[in-house]
Amino acid sequence: MTAVTTGGFGLEQRQCDYGHNALPRGTLDQKRSADQSRLLAQSRGPLRELAMPVAILLVIPFGLLGAFLGLLVRGFDNNVYTQIALIMLIGLAVKNAILIVEFAKLRRDRGEQIVQAALDGAKLRLRPILMTSFAFILGAVPLAVAFGAGAGARRAIGTAVVSGMLIATLIGMFFIPAFHVLLQALSEKNW
Repeated sequence: MTAVTTGGFGLEQRQCDYGHNALPRGTLDQKRSADQSRLLAQSRGPLRELAMPVAILLVIPFGLLGAFLGLLVRGFDNNVYTQIALIMLIGLAVKNAILIVEFAKLRRDRGEQIVQAALDGAKLRLRPILMTSFAFILGAVPLAVAFGAGAGARRAIGTAVVSGMLIATLIGMFFIPAFHVLLQALSEKNW
């Protein structure tokens, strides 16, 4: 058996005869406690950690609203196919929000004002967001106007996706930067 000091914690690690490393009883808990204390000290606070994800997730209701409005207008119900479309829609709406918020956060980290960083993020990511969103919407239009066998399922998916993505893109382009500014300002406020 050999004794080794690990990681500056002053913990003794013993190597057993069969090749495994073993820590004395209680040492693992002490190491975990020290690791947690170090992580807590490095943390910038709980609000800063939540500002970006919350700003991104706030776009989801717009997509869901658009999907349910489209289903209501066309007279479809909320079935399994619609729910599959909603999952796909949430992923695409969140992807658009991530593009804006992540770019705005990079600009903010470089020292720009919060509002200017959010506006730059929205302006510079407008074209890629519109291109991918409208390509997806136009690709789903044949589903929304499907005929033949299984047309009901395809119409439900297509309607939810087309209307939800349209609303999430058009409304989200204005609200995502606003959400980011609001949450970033709150997170940077000294409480």
